Amino acid sequence: MSQEVCRFAPTPSGPAHPGTLLAALLAWLDARSRGARFLLRMEDIDHTRCTQEAAAEMKAALRWLGLDWDGESVQSQRRNDHEAALDRLAQEGALYPCGCTRSEIRRAGTRAADGGWRYPGCCRTRTLPEAGWRRAGGALRLRLEPGRVEVSDEGGLELGQEPLAELGDPVVLRADGAIAYHLAVVVDDAKDGVTRVVRGRDLASATALHGVLQQRLGVATPS
Repeated sequence: MSQEVCRFAPTPSGPAHPGTLLAALLAWLDARSRGARFLLRMEDIDHTRCTQEAAAEMKAALRWLGLDWDGESVQSQRRNDHEAALDRLAQEGALYPCGCTRSEIRRAGTRAADGGWRYPGCCRTRTLPEAGWRRAGGALRLRLEPGRVEVSDEGGLELGQEPLAELGDPVVLRADGAIAYHLAVVVDDAKDGVTRVVRGRDLASATALHGVLQQRLGVATPS
């Protein structure tokens, strides 16, 4: 077995649909063709949508497809690691509280690269309270620096991007206290030692942003 590590990281919020199983198959084929470790990670931090029943059904669907894996992890069990990442970002002065609602952001009228709405930066001059980010209340955003991030994609897709200009400052902690996807996936890939990521085009526009987070947190960027 090589030193490479691949992963499939579904959100257990319902039955596995054909797109989910296709993504799993492609990630599994990439790993097995290289003799790499293949990990299954349940990305279940959204407690309003994810259930243990859905996670069990997901595993059953993968086994039905004939897929196996070499290890498992559960995202919701890594809260301490996620908070440690927030501590590091806060120490660098990179976090700020945001009270903007989705409707306010939508009224700004600028589409983001991921198909959502670009954050217009209304709160980015705010600072964390002296007591730290845990006492900030509401959502926390990462203050991005301007500049383009180049990303190499083996499939030939152009993933280079200016995250600040094309996405705006991302949420890293939601207003309900849940860790946001972008932070959690970067931290978890680092903890799992992931070296390769097979990603659908629906999430491809986040790759450059993940590269920024990986650099800020001092972890490796997977292929």
